[in-house]
Amino acid sequence: MKHCIIASLLVLVTFFGLSAQRPAYRGYYDTGFTFGGGGKAIPQWHFRTTQGVDFIDGQLFAGLGAGVGISTNSDEHTAVSVPVYANARYTFGHARLRPFADLKGGYAMLWNKNRNTGHNQGGFYFSPSAGVSLVVGSGCEVNFGVGYTLIRAHYESGMGLNKVSEKYNPGGITLHAGVSF
Repeated sequence: MKHCIIASLLVLVTFFGLSAQRPAYRGYYDTGFTFGGGGKAIPQWHFRTTQGVDFIDGQLFAGLGAGVGISTNSDEHTAVSVPVYANARYTFGHARLRPFADLKGGYAMLWNKNRNTGHNQGGFYFSPSAGVSLVVGSGCEVNFGVGYTLIRAHYESGMGLNKVSEKYNPGGITLHAGVSF
């Protein structure tokens, strides 16, 4: 009987120990500004949301996200980007203020009023960043970061022999702030 009780306790401890390491849902919501870097860059205000799960005691996150970026230039250069991406984030340590490294990669659709030929296309989207995360409550954090946003945009204009294909990066340095639950 004594061995049955010990075996039962070991099973319960193992079960609760493993269940504490199960992935937990987490959502990130952020806003920020991308400063154009270069002659064809488009400064944009953006909003993004990423939904996924935390692994390794809240340090490793993986999820999927989407966003929208709206240009802040005058009407002569209006552009909208819509990135769809996979996201991985690693948060270092367990203190109240913790550094993180974040990586987003996917595809961004891009509509640019300046190049309104009907063939506007987006391209590869890549946005690495680093910053700090401040724990403000149970499961709630405020995040501040800096990074770079790359969109490999591709435009075609003209027809036949006059067809022109142009590739460029309308991205740049990005500052962002957000919350996670």
